[in-house]
Amino acid sequence: MILDESSQIFAETGLPLLYLAKTKILAGDTQQMQPSNWFATRDQGDANETDIPENTVSILNYAFDKGVYQVMLDQNFRSSAAALMSFSARHFYNSNLETIDKNVMKEVKNQKRILVKNVNGKWENGINQKEVNEVLKILKQEKKKYATILVLAFNVLQKQLLEKTIYENYPDLLDLVENEKIIIRNIENVQGDEADLVIMSVVYDDKTNISSTYVARPGGKNALNVAISRAREQMIVVKSIAANKIKFATNQDTTIFKK
Repeated sequence: MILDESSQIFAETGLPLLYLAKTKILAGDTQQMQPSNWFATRDQGDANETDIPENTVSILNYAFDKGVYQVMLDQNFRSSAAALMSFSARHFYNSNLETIDKNVMKEVKNQKRILVKNVNGKWENGINQKEVNEVLKILKQEKKKYATILVLAFNVLQKQLLEKTIYENYPDLLDLVENEKIIIRNIENVQGDEADLVIMSVVYDDKTNISSTYVARPGGKNALNVAISRAREQMIVVKSIAANKIKFATNQDTTIFKK
């Protein structure tokens, strides 16, 4: 039996499946998304009736706790430039992930692979209108250059506002969305997606209580690792917050976001 994306399968869900198999292969990455119970509670049962450690979340973590044989796939197969994966390699994989420059699209050969647009927008009721406007401006500029574009919002309200604005005002972009040339996601559900260009809308501003956001919760750093490793050719970050405005990094997840 082969379980793919096993870092996203709760241990109690995966164990009955593995019980049926003589040979078991678990593919996954403990540094990427864990099973999500952000919006729900999880019944963990009586800890005395199971050998699952209290800190185990996924079936992959459970297997690691049992000391199973591990093989790390250390080749970066997605991104064409080392710059796009260097942060993840350093902060998540102890610099054991190979990041090299490969053959690139002619259109981006001489461009910076990571661009940052500071728009000084405002976080109001969970959305940031200035960032929406900037993302749409970039989409208009870049839509013919890239075969695929992934727009990634750091919360679902921003994603919904982007979709609504495109649906109501941008028929040319809507056509690309319907043909899956433009993909719009929020950070909670981006794992598995990739694109030539990734445009991020961070949403937060200097007054946002970062500790209450998805990226600052336990496991938020895993979501960030997924988010920043989706681009094949270029990543553009649209933001309204500066790192030096995040005064209290209360856990490792907030620290990674600040970095």
